[in-house]
Amino acid sequence: MSKKSSNAEVVLCYPGETSWELWTNGGKGNSLRHDAMAKGSKADSPVEFKGVTHYAFPVTSAFCSPFWAASEDDSLLPDIVEMRLETMSIKPNSGLGQHYDFTALDRDENRTLLQPIMLPDGKPVELPKGDAEVFDIAPNFMPLPRNHLVIWRELGRWVAVATRKGLPAYFQALNSDEINEDAVLELKCLLLQLHSQGVIEQLSGIVVWTNELSEDGRQRMERELEMSVLNEDRPHPLLPEEPLELLPSEVAMHRESAAKRQKVRNWISAAALLYLLAIVGLGVNYFLKKRQVETLQANAETLRREVGWIEPTASRWNSLEDSYNIERFPIELLYRVLQEVPDKGIRLLDIDINADRVLVRAEATNRQLANRFVNDVKNNKTLVDYKWDHPPFKMDKSGIVTLELKGKYIYGTT
Repeated sequence: MSKKSSNAEVVLCYPGETSWELWTNGGKGNSLRHDAMAKGSKADSPVEFKGVTHYAFPVTSAFCSPFWAASEDDSLLPDIVEMRLETMSIKPNSGLGQHYDFTALDRDENRTLLQPIMLPDGKPVELPKGDAEVFDIAPNFMPLPRNHLVIWRELGRWVAVATRKGLPAYFQALNSDEINEDAVLELKCLLLQLHSQGVIEQLSGIVVWTNELSEDGRQRMERELEMSVLNEDRPHPLLPEEPLELLPSEVAMHRESAAKRQKVRNWISAAALLYLLAIVGLGVNYFLKKRQVETLQANAETLRREVGWIEPTASRWNSLEDSYNIERFPIELLYRVLQEVPDKGIRLLDIDINADRVLVRAEATNRQLANRFVNDVKNNKTLVDYKWDHPPFKMDKSGIVTLELKGKYIYGTT
C-alpha cells in the first residue's frame, strides 16, 4: 500500500449513482465536499474532468479474491499473494503500471486474511485528463460500517460490499438491475460463500444507500437474509488513510514519457549551462593568460636589459671551445676511437672528424667483430658526449663486413 494521503488540495473523481462526480477537500483534511449544482461537477465520463488528484475505480472495473495465508510475517505476504494469483491464473499481466495490490484484513493465530484487488487485463478504463496521483477502488473511499453488507448504486449498477472490521472484505456488482427476488438470492449465495471461506464474520446487518428501496423490498431482504436492513442516503466519500498502489498502464506510459522528456530537457539545460560556463571560463582564462603574457614580456624585457650581455659573451666563448678544450681536439677524438680497434680483425678505412660529428668507416673479418667494435665505441666513457648510430652492416662474398659508425655531438655545434 502507498503512503498516507496528505492535506494538500484533493480533487476526487468518484463514480456516483448515475454519473461521475467531482469531490474536493478544499485543501484541508480527509473530508470531501461535492456541489451538485456547480458546473462541471458531474459528467457521463471522467474524461471530461481536469485537475483530478484521486481516482476511484468503479466496482465493475476491479475484482478481488480474499484468502487466508498461513503466515503472519509481513515480509512474506507480497510473495504469498503473487504465488496465489499465479496459481489461480488471475494475476494481471500489467506490463507498465501496477494492476494489483493487497490489504491485510485480519490476523488469526499463525495466519493472515489477505485481500488481493486486481484490475482486469484488456478492459478499457476511462480516466480523467492529466495525471492523477492516487488510484484506488471506490469502496475504499466510503465510510463502511463494521461487519455489514453494504449495497448502493454505482453508475446505474447495484454493487455489494461485505465488510470485516470496517474494511471491504469482498465486493462485486450484482447482475440484477433492481433489488428484487433475484438480487436477494444472489446476495444470499454470496454471503454463504464468504461465510464458508471464513472471509467475513457474523454480520450485524445490511445497509442500503439509496432512496429507491421500497418498504416491501426492505422487509423481503430482512426475511430472506435474516438480518436487519437499514435504508439511508449514501454518505460523503472520505480519503483512505492508506490508499492502494494501483496504476493503470496508460498513466504509467504517460509518466514514463514525461520523465524521458524531462530528462532530455535537463540534459539540454545542463549542456547549455556547461557551454555558457565554458565560454565564460575561456574568456576569463584568455584575459588571465594575456595578462600573464604581458607580465612575462615585461619581466623578460627587464632581464634582457640587465643580463642581455651574458648570451653573446657565452656564445663567443663557446665558439672558441674547439681551440682550448682538449676534449674536442680531433687528434684526441681519433686517439679515443683507435683505442677500441683490436689488434686483429678490424681495419679502419676512413675517419672524418669535424665540429659536431665523428664518422668512422672500417672493415671486419666477421659480423661478430663488427658488433663488438661498435659496442665498444658506444660504451667508451670518454666518448659519452656523442650519440652513436650506424646503418646495417654490408658483407661481401668473401665474408668481409663493412661498417659505418657515426657519432653526433649531443650539445650541438659550438
